[in-house]
Amino acid sequence: GNKVGGIFGRGEKLNNQQTQTEVKNSTINGTTEVGGIGGWSSQETNTHIVTDSLISGSDMVGGIIGTISGELQNASVIKTTITGKTTIGGIIGESNKFHNRNVKINRCHVQNSDIIGNRFVSGLVGSTSNSEITNCSATGTVEGEEDVAGLISTGNNTIINKTYCTNHVSGEKNVAAFVRDIHTVTITDCF
Repeated sequence: GNKVGGIFGRGEKLNNQQTQTEVKNSTINGTTEVGGIGGWSSQETNTHIVTDSLISGSDMVGGIIGTISGELQNASVIKTTITGKTTIGGIIGESNKFHNRNVKINRCHVQNSDIIGNRFVSGLVGSTSNSEITNCSATGTVEGEEDVAGLISTGNNTIINKTYCTNHVSGEKNVAAFVRDIHTVTITDCF
């Protein structure tokens, strides 16, 4: 189905914040907007951990959230496999602006995980727009066919600060170790 998550499917009108959730040794399957914690969220979500799990879908698949239009902080994906066809990320499949509010991703980490897909596959965020990414990291393996990157595959209007990746990245076409195709991007203190 659509908007599938280990804790919630659609997080638009949640009470306050979704905080301190953990998913372990789980299998989460869906079609579009699939995440270890939530399928889609426009809220502030905080302190999530996904460990030793399998998350799979077709489009917009992420280790924590499939698609986010809010804020995410203090999230970790550890020893997890994330698979899909397009727009696949270790933390978030797709991030984009909602109600003129930029997306903020802070202190989110992918550790020793495998991210596997066809197109727009990356270690942290598959596709990003109008987002700020700070103090994040990604380690593990990223595999795809086209538009594959260690941190972010594609996007625009994004600020990346104090973020790093040490992923093993492989693909057939348009492959980058860090960021593949972002327009209007500011990158500081990253490696």
